[in-house]
Amino acid sequence: MPILLIWILLQSFLATAQNANSFYHKGKQLTQKKDYVNALAAFNQALALDPNHLKALYERGVIRLYYLFDPTLALADLSLVVQKDPSFNKIIYYNLANAQSSLDLNEAAIENFNKSLERLPKFICAANNRGICKSDLGYYEEALQDFDLALKKDSKEHKKNIYINRASVFAELGQWENAKKDYENSLAIDPFNQHVFINRASWEINKLEYGAAMNDLSIALNLQETPKNNTKPDLFNSRGFLYFLSGNYQKAIEDDDSMRNCKKQEYQLHFNYRNFAETALQQQQTIAFNCIVWDNFVGNTNHLFNATINRKNKINQTLGGILYTRKIPENTEPVILVDGKPFSCKWEKNNPNQQKDFVVIELKSDLNPLKGRHSYQLQMGSSVSQMVIINQDIH
Repeated sequence: MPILLIWILLQSFLATAQNANSFYHKGKQLTQKKDYVNALAAFNQALALDPNHLKALYERGVIRLYYLFDPTLALADLSLVVQKDPSFNKIIYYNLANAQSSLDLNEAAIENFNKSLERLPKFICAANNRGICKSDLGYYEEALQDFDLALKKDSKEHKKNIYINRASVFAELGQWENAKKDYENSLAIDPFNQHVFINRASWEINKLEYGAAMNDLSIALNLQETPKNNTKPDLFNSRGFLYFLSGNYQKAIEDDDSMRNCKKQEYQLHFNYRNFAETALQQQQTIAFNCIVWDNFVGNTNHLFNATINRKNKINQTLGGILYTRKIPENTEPVILVDGKPFSCKWEKNNPNQQKDFVVIELKSDLNPLKGRHSYQLQMGSSVSQMVIINQDIH
């Protein structure tokens, strides 16, 4: 009797494993056909039958990361694979690092990109992505080394985007001429790479090269493949603000309309100029205005989505912003709202730059982001910046 029972249990186990494998292979076939939703369902069925089916768990993590754009669940799947089998395959740490970097967990991502390169020294994509993480953390010299390495060994197709990454680092380091050369290097490979025009425009706005920025934003909008593209609202918002600064209020309002037609609910306004533009158009004259935005530390994270910055280590950089105004306010100081409430801090107003009809002022506070998870906004009079969530998970 015991022997018969063992035999029955063994047959049941083998049948379950066979069914799990069947769903796993079905998921692989659906992935090859780019039917990612049904592929996910097949991997879920495989794991329901066999929770230890690491191949199904890994493939589910991969499609969640790269095709279903769910890095949180992807990170859970891939972390579990590594936990159960640290040597599962040679690129597991690369994929794990990409999931972490997608969630702005850059310190952890760098560690896993290191592990990936230890296992596959010629897998240069890991060097490029590690450079992006280092750049996000402000390790610009180290990031340059990674991008230089990637440019020496990677394919021509990948180089067009590596040049953009390196250009951003050059710009951060104040090497604007080197940055512009790398943008041109990228365009020499692919003249229709919209990412060049988007990235370059953001830096041209930062460098007060508004005419060049407007031109690049217009090219980028013409190159957009779909009307619902995630970056399209941001481009309309930026170009509309440049129209506003130039005094073309009608065009500014038209771009704001276009932005609102294709934005999603979770978008926030980076440049909030609509009311000023409408008033100026009605009065047929320039009017006083204030528009305050985050500086590069926050501003480059994401303009119109609810931006989130995650850090395991203490952020040493203080919070700051950029004020666009018709006239420098005399009795009004900027305010940082932490979790919706004013937080006491001191301010420096650096480098007022007088343009034709407005002034651009760099604002720097003495406030470092607080420990834990908090929301932050800048306020100057009636102008309020986008909200950013900064999470310092310091133990």
